[in-house]
Amino acid sequence: MSFEYKNTCPLINDAAKSIKEGLYDKLSESFSSKTATAMSIDIYDWIEEYIEDVRETNSKMREEADNQVCNLEDENERLQAIIKELEQQIIDLS
Repeated sequence: MSFEYKNTCPLINDAAKSIKEGLYDKLSESFSSKTATAMSIDIYDWIEEYIEDVRETNSKMREEADNQVCNLEDENERLQAIIKELEQQIIDLS
């Protein structure tokens, strides 16, 4: 049984390998090797799909946060311009 995760981070790869091996070890206590292998692969595939969903969600959230930051920066610039204009009006009235 090959244990490889599609991530380049060694820590994540090691954790993924441990999870998959642990699944197989626990399942093989109650099921045949063939069944334990199939079940651990199914469970691990579900975990990989879940991780991918989390990554996509995080990516979308990061993108939304970046957009909000840009919007806030634009709003800040607009407010700074208003402040400068008001300061100039105060100077002109003095």
